Amino acid sequence: MLLWIVDTAILTQAVLAGLFISATAPVLLAHTIIGSLLPWFAIAPAVVAFRRRRGLDQWVVTGSILLPVGLWIQETLGHMPFAVSTAIHVPLGVALFAGTVVIALASDRSRYSS
Repeated sequence: MLLWIVDTAILTQAVLAGLFISATAPVLLAHTIIGSLLPWFAIAPAVVAFRRRRGLDQWVVTGSILLPVGLWIQETLGHMPFAVSTAIHVPLGVALFAGTVVIALASDRSRYSS
């Protein structure tokens, strides 16, 4: 459940980024605030995965633990004023969203199969 909340927040970040890039809404502040909080929210699923590591696949536990790190890297890239940081920031956001979906699905599958 916690991973789905983080995943929804990552998806919200993509929507907000699209809105402020297209200049349809002044949502840069909301994007910045959510982006700053996301790595902290991702610590909870990492702790839960670490504590329940015996019932989960090792890659799910590793992915959950690395998620906050990836989100901190994402946040750092988002604050850099260079074009190359944006060129990494956007695809990394897509990868974080997809990876979180995969980890959440695998986590749910292992939880319901036991």
